[in-house]
Amino acid sequence: MVRRQGCDWLLKSDRRHRRREEGSIKRENGRSNSAVLTAGGDAQQLVSHLEKMDSLCGRFCPQNIPAAVQRFRDDNELPHFRSKTLTQPLSGGHCQIYRLGFSDNTNWAVRIPIHLSSAPPEAVVSLLATEVKALQQLENCQFPWSPKLIGHDLTFDNPVGFPFLVLTWIPGNPLIWTASTPAKRADRDKVLKQMANIMLSLISCTHRDARKVLTQRVGSALENLTNKIDEKIIRICRGELREIRVMHCFLLQSLLEEAIHRPLDNAPFFIDHGDLSPQNIIVDSEYNITGIIDWGPASYQPFQLAASLPRFLAIEHSVDLALSLMLQKDRSKFLEALTSESPRSPTIVPMLVLMYSAPDVDYRRLVLEATVSKGRHKWFADELWTHSESKKTVDVRREVDDFLARQSGRSSGLAVSDVMKCL
Repeated sequence: MVRRQGCDWLLKSDRRHRRREEGSIKRENGRSNSAVLTAGGDAQQLVSHLEKMDSLCGRFCPQNIPAAVQRFRDDNELPHFRSKTLTQPLSGGHCQIYRLGFSDNTNWAVRIPIHLSSAPPEAVVSLLATEVKALQQLENCQFPWSPKLIGHDLTFDNPVGFPFLVLTWIPGNPLIWTASTPAKRADRDKVLKQMANIMLSLISCTHRDARKVLTQRVGSALENLTNKIDEKIIRICRGELREIRVMHCFLLQSLLEEAIHRPLDNAPFFIDHGDLSPQNIIVDSEYNITGIIDWGPASYQPFQLAASLPRFLAIEHSVDLALSLMLQKDRSKFLEALTSESPRSPTIVPMLVLMYSAPDVDYRRLVLEATVSKGRHKWFADELWTHSESKKTVDVRREVDDFLARQSGRSSGLAVSDVMKCL
């Protein structure tokens, strides 16, 4: 296991926040760029904090971050913590983020997945390696809104005691998006037009043929997402996934076949950010988007999943999936912005318009998300099954036979009885 005995306090202190805003980053507004070690109370706070880390954190030593990342600077300058992030690190997904600054006003973001301290070391390394690969691919295709990867250490044998990434710092603050903020229609439309451009750019520069993603044959969207459901069934039968039942997977499979847009079944795969929520969209004071942060969940996904509406334009937790008047207006403006880009993206824009114009766009999105998200699948099982006629038409024995006939089922070693007892 990862060296975790001293990291539990970090998990406890942030668990409430992560339940509330998973995958978000809380940024301080208007913090000074000075180093954290100043006079009086700040110095006392730092000493107290470091004493606590010494007694509780074992090998995790965030105070060593400047020395650990110094080697990635050409002039070997030692950076300093900015915005008091040594004692008050930012939180984003599985990571804590530390802001470091240099004398030339260059700023770096150091991402450390300390919230995975209870996971096996290989899982932590794999997660960061996936993010490294995604960031490198984005940089190679010159996608301008992702942070640039400066360096990384994917081992536990470093001065920090934990793997980390070093990224360019994206200036600005997280987008605040509610029914009343931004207050001006022009500012809302400005953000929506930029998001349309960002989505089109992401698709254009990272798309790959649906049958050649990551050099593996993954088939159509339906085949790919069915395989993800099959993997859940296998984990359930092996006792590795207890939050949902096999019947939930069969129900999801029946809904998936309805939710897929068949004309887009063989559309290209592209890099899905995984959480295009306002907290990960950084803007300046004039609502210019300066960057998209937290690419930890990013991965190649089928077009219909990866091109889901940005979360601030989607319905997240409403069973009746009703749209407010403001959300209707925002979506209409977003579609207008996409349509205006048709000359630049004559193939991609019609596919997006087909998805976003569907009257049941939110229902379809939730079904697709449930194939890859355990939490969404559980929510779907608890809240929405009763709203679909599909539940009445599930033939359990046929679903079991179909699962065992597919490649994943054949290679699982499971028998009919193994699956039936986990219904």
